[in-house]
Formats: sequence, structure tokens, C-alpha cells
Amino acid sequence: MSISTNNGNTLTLKKLTIILMDLALINLYIYCLLAFFQILPALSNFNVTLLSIISITIAMIIFFNSGRRNGLSLALLAYTIVTQFGISTIYYLLGPEYLTSFSNTTLSFLTSPQYNKAILLGIIGVISYVYGTRIAQYLNRGTVNKVNENKNENNVVFFAGLMMLFLVFLYLSYYLATGRIYFGMSYHSYINSGIMNGLYSWILLMYAAGISFVVAVGDKKQIQIGFFVFILSAFIFFSTGNRGEVLYAVLGVLGILYYKTGRIKLKYIVVVFFILFILIPFIRVARHSGTISSLDMLSVDLINPFAEMGVQLRLSVLILEEFAYGIREMLYGFSYYSPIINILDNVFPGNIRLNMPDDFNFIERFEGFGFSQIAESYANFGLIGVVIFYVLLGFIIRKAECKQLSGISLAFWGGILAVLINATRNRFAFVPGQVLILFIVVFIILFITRSRVTRSKSQNAK
Repeated sequence: MSISTNNGNTLTLKKLTIILMDLALINLYIYCLLAFFQILPALSNFNVTLLSIISITIAMIIFFNSGRRNGLSLALLAYTIVTQFGISTIYYLLGPEYLTSFSNTTLSFLTSPQYNKAILLGIIGVISYVYGTRIAQYLNRGTVNKVNENKNENNVVFFAGLMMLFLVFLYLSYYLATGRIYFGMSYHSYINSGIMNGLYSWILLMYAAGISFVVAVGDKKQIQIGFFVFILSAFIFFSTGNRGEVLYAVLGVLGILYYKTGRIKLKYIVVVFFILFILIPFIRVARHSGTISSLDMLSVDLINPFAEMGVQLRLSVLILEEFAYGIREMLYGFSYYSPIINILDNVFPGNIRLNMPDDFNFIERFEGFGFSQIAESYANFGLIGVVIFYVLLGFIIRKAECKQLSGISLAFWGGILAVLINATRNRFAFVPGQVLILFIVVFIILFITRSRVTRSKSQNAK
């Protein structure tokens, strides 16, 4: 069905629907902003939860209709949505009886006076992200770039990714061989084994970036080899009560695959279903006693994975409570620029590290809770911080996707995606350092491949 306009253009029903959806989302966005500042009356907890579902549904429809090759931005968007609305949707729409595996103390934030504002903050963050992607799409409309794949370059990228995966496996194997970790140990024992030392965060980066590099440039056989090494380490992680280490990497891989093909094969969907709804719930209940000895507890759980990821909403509630009680002040960007200053301090002589303000206390205040970028961006600049952070985040990722990425570019952005997915439920502090490492790795690969080309040309000239 189509509608003819006065100037002769044809407006299809699909385009008309998107225009109406856009108008609806803009109105919802404005309402959330005004309601957050209490200019408009607040909704009940149930109604604001219902509003989040409506807003996210419309935002996702608009997102999917704003362009192709959006696998990277989609993976980050989907994970952000689950972490912000997973548990609240279950609690208010299905009922608390579906969350019996969580204590009343854990769930208390869902009835906090700041719950309403926390949900509004999440909606604002997600819509800002979607508009960031749309701005990037609009500014890059009509851009066509041809990428001539460099086979030698892709081979080096694959080799680098495979080496990273091997190093992770060797690191874990060393701790297994020395008896400091063992199959079926409890997660508490794993933490106390000493494996989570200064190298551990870099090991996790290599694990996620390694498989991203392999999937970005590998052919079918190379990807199979990469997944084999990846799964060896995944088995060790899972058997010692770890989940996020594997989940972040898998989400990054799915983003890359969707970018490359525009679809996800059924076998990958099956694998994700197994990890998300069988393996992760099992590890959650068995990690304290040991996974190997608790195999009889394996079952399908469609609720708790979303609920557990959605618990990160708690951090927004806690941050808002601290501001409401007058025990926290704005950081004005400190938690974002301080890590960069620390990197410079390690590179240049002299001491340029900054004194930490009293309110830069995320670890002490929320120990064991992780963190979230909704909460952190708000702790720095308030509501405007959330809007700017998520508009920029969506813009940067989507701008990269708008071009046809070469193998090495896709590997790099796949690694960045894994870092950002990890940061979704954590502090920003590690992001600049890990992004810098990825830059260095890519620079070394480019240097190696271009040096080979230069030598080859010189030899041919002779």
C-alpha cells in the first residue's frame, strides 16, 4: 500500500509507520526528560515499567529500519537494554514470585523511591543511543567505499587473534597444572587462588579480542580452529564458576557475524540459547559448591538470566539515592579523564596523577555490585551526562559501521565492542587502557604487513 503526495512522491505504508514511530519516540523522550525533573507528574512503578517496554520496542523498530550492517551497535544496544530493564520487567509485569532465587534485600531497590527515576534514566540513555546511531547514519548517507581485502594482512590478523587465544589457554593451563585452580572448584576458591592478579584484566581482553580478530578475518576453517581454542578456555572458565568472561566475548562475536552477513545462523542461535538459558543459570546456582559436582542441577531457565543481568539497574537507584540524600556530589568527568591521565603518568616522567575526590568511591560504595555506564555518566554530569555519553557512544559505533570495514578494521572494532560490552556492567576506568592496547596491536599488524610489501617490492625491483 502507498500514499501519493502532492509533489508526486510515493509514501509507502512502511515509511509512514516509521515517521509515526519517530514522532512517538520523540514525544516519549521529551516526556521522560520532563518527568525526570518532575515537571510532569510521575507514573506509578508499574506504569513506568510499562513505559520502558513501549519505549524500547519503538526504539528497536526505528533502529532496525535505520540502516544495514548494524551488528556492532545492535549487540551493545541489546545488552544495555537487558541490563537496565531485565529484572524490573519481570518483577512488575510477571510478579515477584518469578524471582524467588533473589533475596528480598537484593530486590529492595525495585521499591525504592528512586526506582521511577532510574527507569526514566535508562529509557533516556537507550533512546539517546538510538538517536546517536541515526545521526551517524544520516551524516554518512550515500557514502560508498570499496574495500580491497589484503589477504596477507588478514592472515596476520588471524594469527594475532589465534596467538591471543593460545596465550589465554596457556595462562589458565598454568594455574591448572600448578593446582592453584582445578575443575569443579567453587567460584570463591577461584577468586582466592591468586589467578585474578594484575594480568587478569589483560587476559580477559586477549580472550575477547582474540576471538573477535579470528571471526572478523578468518575463513570457515580458520574460524573453526579459533573457536576450538576459545572453547578450551571457556570450559575452564565455566567449570570454575565464571560466566561473564565468556558471555562478553560471545556477544562481541555475534555483533561481528551480524555485521558481516546481516543474519545469524541457526547453529549460533542454538549455542547462545544453551549458554544463556542453561549454562549461565546453572553456573549461578552451582558456582558456590562447584559446577562439576552439581551437574544434576542443569535445567532450562528463561527468567533468571534476564533478571540477573538486569540487577545492574540497582546501581542507578543507589546513585540516585545518594544524590537525593545529599551524600554525593557530581564528579564532572573525573572518572572518565582520570584513567587517561594515569596512562600519561606511566608514559611521561614526573607525577601528573590527580588527587581523587571523595565521591570517586565506586569500588568502596558498591563492592561486589559491579557498576553501569548509566550510573557512572549520571554520577559525573547528571542527566546531561547520560544523554551526551549515549549519543556519542551510538554515534561512534554506528559511524564505524556505516563504512564497509576491512578485515583489520572489523577486528579492531570487534575488540572495541567487547571492551564496551564489559564496561556496560562495570566502571569506565579500564576502557582507555584496553582501547590503547588494541590500537597498538593493530598498529603492529599494519607495520608488519606493510614492511613485507615494501621488502617484496624492493626485491622485485632488483
